[in-house]
Amino acid sequence: MGSLSKTGDGVEEGFNINVYLECEVTDSDIVEISKQELLPVIDDFSPELIVISIGFVSRQDDLLTYHQVSDQGFLTLTTMIEAIASKDCDGIIIFVLKRGYNIQGNAGAVITHLKSLTI
Repeated sequence: MGSLSKTGDGVEEGFNINVYLECEVTDSDIVEISKQELLPVIDDFSPELIVISIGFVSRQDDLLTYHQVSDQGFLTLTTMIEAIASKDCDGIIIFVLKRGYNIQGNAGAVITHLKSLTI
């Protein structure tokens, strides 16, 4: 997990974003945090490529966390990122599956995520 104080170096300063999530974060919480703190920075940066390290540890029923983000919440986040990618980088996004500790939950989240991607 990245420190909140690590914001990037040189010309990239301000474009590395780490956000602390309180326990029990819900879909509406994570979407609102993304709209307020992440999306404006991504939009200002106008990336040529978006790389997302996607971890489902904030998913409801994860065995090691106390968050309540549903598959629908992750779907909403994916849709938000796709909109920026369509505008700034010809729709190019690389998603890297990171982790999550509920195997059935991960499977459902990944399937929902993949089905949501537009081609």
